Amino acid sequence: SGQLEEDERAFPSGMKSLGDYLHKLGFKYGIYTDRGLKTCASRPASLGFEAQDGRLFASWDVDFVKNDGCVDPDCGDIMVGYPESGKCDDEGKKKTVEKYRRMAEALNSSGRPIVHSICGWNPWFAGIGRQIG
Repeated sequence: SGQLEEDERAFPSGMKSLGDYLHKLGFKYGIYTDRGLKTCASRPASLGFEAQDGRLFASWDVDFVKNDGCVDPDCGDIMVGYPESGKCDDEGKKKTVEKYRRMAEALNSSGRPIVHSICGWNPWFAGIGRQIG
């Protein structure tokens, strides 16, 4: 279904309860995802499910989303089975910006103010955050 699931072993009270607890202590609540097929830790990521994940993060009262790019077949690490991976030509860069834009739009329309932090290691990433908003 693409629906992210809470890790009940790691967070037995659920992600919303974790956020409530953190907010009660005066902290902001951040979460991690990836623009690609899975996260750097091989967990499920948001590619193709940005709107759904944006709504889910808002329902958990998340304040901050780090959106990484480890397992992106268009512009990321070399991945077996993805011959275009491991490079980032102009087309890959355009696709990367679009993936970040989809998540930004999802978070901005979620009804909750959520900071969207994009991740990129190459110099061309520097202006993207300002470009996406």
